[in-house]
Order: sequence, then structure tokens, then C-alpha cells
Amino acid sequence: MQELRYTSFFQRHFSDDGASYERTRLLQYEHSETSYGTIDEVHEIKITINKNSAKLLRLGSKGYTAVRGWVSLYGPGLVVMLAAADAGSLVTSAEIGKEWGHAMLLWQVALIYPLYITQELAVRLGASTKKGHTELLKQHYGTFVSFICTCIVVLTCFGTMLAQITALIGIADALGLSPVLVCTVAITAFILIACGGMASKIEKICLGLGLCELVFFVSAFMSPPTIKDIARGMVYSVDFSNKRYTYLLAANVGSVLSPWMIFYEQSAVMDKQVTVEEVPAARKDILLGAVLCQTICMAVTLAAASIAWNGSYTNEPVGFSAIRDVADALAPGGAFGGKMLVYLGFLGSALNALMVVCVTAVCTLSEFSGLKKNASFLQSSVSEAPIQYGIFVMLLTFSTALSLSGVDIIALNITVNILNTLFLPLALLLLTNLASNPTILPAPLTLKGRERLRYQGILLTLGVASLATIFYGGL
Repeated sequence: MQELRYTSFFQRHFSDDGASYERTRLLQYEHSETSYGTIDEVHEIKITINKNSAKLLRLGSKGYTAVRGWVSLYGPGLVVMLAAADAGSLVTSAEIGKEWGHAMLLWQVALIYPLYITQELAVRLGASTKKGHTELLKQHYGTFVSFICTCIVVLTCFGTMLAQITALIGIADALGLSPVLVCTVAITAFILIACGGMASKIEKICLGLGLCELVFFVSAFMSPPTIKDIARGMVYSVDFSNKRYTYLLAANVGSVLSPWMIFYEQSAVMDKQVTVEEVPAARKDILLGAVLCQTICMAVTLAAASIAWNGSYTNEPVGFSAIRDVADALAPGGAFGGKMLVYLGFLGSALNALMVVCVTAVCTLSEFSGLKKNASFLQSSVSEAPIQYGIFVMLLTFSTALSLSGVDIIALNITVNILNTLFLPLALLLLTNLASNPTILPAPLTLKGRERLRYQGILLTLGVASLATIFYGGL
């Protein structure tokens, strides 16, 4: 076996306004001299040559700038996963814990892997094609299919926006504040951020908002169930013959595997100009986000189950009818400070999801109409993308006005998740077919063989099963 070592140089040449750059990869053998001086990233590469095959292994990165480049890949996966754990998902998780105790905890753990592989396929497609998901669907399946998908994604995004704004209204009511004032301030801030020259910072802002959800771990820690309680709940409360149980189970799937997440992830990967070589690092971002998303939802379920059932699985649990009820139940120790922490978690989750789904809807419409050219509208100024920014403002304004008219947040959140589940089988089928096409992805990233069978088997079975449980649950 022979070994050949060389250094891979990545140079970025930024445009005058700093909005775009060209990336060049340079290879330098290990013992050769270089005159490139300070560079953006330096990677040490090892190639192992065995007969006619070669295996490329990245050994590591050197220097502060290399670490900075690696960290810069993190963001899309974490942001979209935290957006998946939005106010609707948290309410659904609390409702599950309230009605069924710990019965669905195993399902929440089991959903981590499907959530990961779904977004991982979107990363492969975005890094390889440098195109958004809607654009790929239009290119390979035609205008009609992409039109149907665009309509459904925009509809589910709008429904999700309504759910987040309704959550803001619930928080404002609980705190004795004016819902109109709170929503106006939040929406105005988002519009000023997007249109005021800070659009490139939206991902970091959303990440900061999403991390507010970590407070729910405190709720779970302050009201921890015993292992015996969890085991009894998993066995005693599981009831597939109960239509309400299967309905909430389908809603739980829809709250985690939302089709709009695929569209956001692929567009975000394209915007960050993630390369094929950087896909392994992007996978870590997705895995971290998937685990974080589900553990947050599990923490809410655990806390709600502990409070509502109080260790008993023979009595009717305490009901939740509003955000105030959910927050009061999850507040650590029932103290005022604990309630404020829970409201902070709901506020961060709602604002993060609101921004992410609004951006997703605009990008999806832009890709279908041909307005988006290799970059999100957030990479352009208002004067360069007036239509996209106009749609962005219109969606935020209209959804706020509609939400203020009065909506049942509990019913709305579950309905939106059910709508996501209805679209899920088609979205997963199209996603896996695109990822299995050798003309779209390079050979190392194309789904084939056992990997294809595993991915398609898990995702399509989950999609069809979720669809069946909805109809069985009495849709």
C-alpha cells in the first residue's frame, strides 16, 4: 500500500461589496514550498492508494481560520431543527404528555434517525447541484409537480406562521400585555432586520432565538419522573385502538418531519455555498440539530406528563386549553421566575420558526417563478429583489392580522402538523428519487444499493403509516 500526502488550499476572493465570493481549491504536496502566504483554510489530506482504488480521508484542519471555516458550516441544520421544535410542536408534545403520559416517548426517540436522514439528503442535493429543492423538482419532474409542491409548502408555511403568531398572542395575554403591541413590535423588528441591511445576520439571530428552548430541560429536571413511572406509562398508556392516540401520534410525526424543512435546508446549503467535500461536516450540524430538537420535545412531554398525571395512569389528567395552561404546568416549581423561563422558551421557539418558515415560503415561490438565481433573496438588497422582499413583508403582515382575529391555538397547531403529515409521503418520495438519480448527485453521494433500500424503506414506510393513522384517527 502506498500513501501520498498533500495539502489542500482553499482561497476565497470576495466581491467589492462583500456579498459574494469565488472559491478556488489549490493542492500543494506536503514537502513543496508555497508562496500563497495567509490563506482562508488549510486542510491536511491523506490519500490511500490500493491497486486501482483510492480513498480520501480528511485528517484535520490547522489554524484559526480553518476552525472558523469549519464552524461556519454549522447553522442551517441547527436553525431548521430548532424551528421544527416550534411553539406548535411544543404544544403538541405537551398535549401528548397531558393526555397519554409517557406513551409516546419511544416514538419521539425513534423519529431522530428519520429526521436526520431526511435533512441529510437535502444537504447532499444542495451541495452537489447548487440549486434549491423547488428548482430541482421543476427541472426533473416538470412544472405541474413543482407547482403542487410549491402550493402545499407555502400553505403549510403560512399555517405554521399563524400558529407562531397565535402563540405570541397567548404569551402576551398570559403576561397581561397587549397582543397587538407585542405582535406589531415582533413583526416590525423582523421586517427592519430583513430590509434594513441585516438580512445576512438572520441565521445567527434565528439560532439565538431557537436556543432559548433549552429552558425546557430545566422544566424536565425540576419535575423528573421515576424510571418506574416512565416504564408504566409506556406500557399502560399505549392504545392503538384509540383514535385520539393515533391522531396525536400522526400529529407528532408531522410536527417533527415537516416537508418545508427539506426546502429550507437545501436553499440554506446552497446559499452558504457548501461544497461536496464539506458534506461530512454539514452532517454533524444536522445530527446535533436532530438530537436537540427531539430531546427538547421529550423534555416538554416528560414535564407535562409528570404534572398532569402525577404518577397515576388511572385518573383523567389535567387539561390544557391555552398557552398559559401549558406554561404554568411546565414552570419549574410553579414560581414566577420559572414561568418567565417557560415563556422565554415559547417566545424564542415561536420567533425562530416564524422567521424560518416565512423565508422558506418566499424562497420556494422565488425558485418556482424563476426569481431566485443561485442565491436567496436575503443575499440581495431590497432594490435588487423588491418582489421577494414584498412577499416577505406581505406574509408577515397578513398572517399577523389573521391571527389577531382570534384562533384556537391548540386546534390550529395540531391541524398544521396533520397537514404536514398529509404531504409527507409525496415529499419523501420525491426527495429519495432525486437523491437516487446518478445524473444529479456524484457517485459517492448517490443513494444506491442497501443505503437506498434503507433510506427509502424507513422514510416511505413512516410517511404511509403516518397517513394511515390520520385517517384511522378520524380526519
